[in-house]
Amino acid sequence: MHHLFLNLPVLGLSRAPFVPVISETLSYFVKDFTQEINFNLSPHTIVTFPPLIGGFIGSDAVVDILYTGFHQKKGTHLLIDFGTNSEIILQRDNQLYAASVAAGGAFEGQHIACGMRGVAGAIEKFHIENDNYQYETIHSIAPTGICGTGIIDILAQLLIFGQLDSRGQLFTRSGEKTKKLILVPAQETSNNQTIYLTRKDVEAIQKAKAATLAAIRTLATHLNIAIEEIDSINIAGVFGSNLDINSVKTIGLLPKLPNERFRTLGNTAEKGGRTFLLSNDSREATKMIARSVERLELTRFPNFQSFFTEGLFFPKI
Repeated sequence: MHHLFLNLPVLGLSRAPFVPVISETLSYFVKDFTQEINFNLSPHTIVTFPPLIGGFIGSDAVVDILYTGFHQKKGTHLLIDFGTNSEIILQRDNQLYAASVAAGGAFEGQHIACGMRGVAGAIEKFHIENDNYQYETIHSIAPTGICGTGIIDILAQLLIFGQLDSRGQLFTRSGEKTKKLILVPAQETSNNQTIYLTRKDVEAIQKAKAATLAAIRTLATHLNIAIEEIDSINIAGVFGSNLDINSVKTIGLLPKLPNERFRTLGNTAEKGGRTFLLSNDSREATKMIARSVERLELTRFPNFQSFFTEGLFFPKI
């Protein structure tokens, strides 16, 4: 997005090792941009882009680290910013290692039959009680679709109650295999359309979770760290704000560590961006952060593919 917005060549980002044309901090006046971009600001307003780490680990990851003080922590910690492209950063005794994986937008409701962004009417919580499907929506209005956190809850509950197996196959309440599971009847929705889950939806989450977990395991293996040694798992981004940690662990999206080691941080990219803009010291700190992070190209590690394949399966309950 950085390169496309600035009309920079993107050929280097289309193939390994995914090297950007420029990764330093950039500043422009609004008047420097084409008239096609309407900032609705004074032409002399300064627009500043934080530095990049490289490849598909952009300035959002840099300001995530800045805001959380991740570069100054002691011990072993993990920072994950979920998105269409998820960034995974492992910190060990002030040294930072980063990788990125393509999640395909599944965590944001994309490529899901009834998926939607986390806005009013999206199912964000789901549980099964007395064989009945129960849900909560954002702003507590009639449901329109399912956002990312809702999908994680749904899969976890279906696993627990035997309507989803480790390979991702769906079953009706009576135990019959199906490719489409009705979750909310049309008469309960805001648009009078049935909300359902398909086998393809499950596959999208399987691939996204497998990539995320494989990245974590590859980073840990590279540094000779046991998963149990990770002191905290810090989840950044809007998606992570409302995640049910038990659901996350149930489907195998993140390692099964004690709940007290998990922390949800909210939209640290936005908060970090503000910190970056309002402090010269913070701007200097981002330069140091971007230079100090060691980026790992996961496809170069032979065990990444095997970890990915293993991660496609859901844990057996």
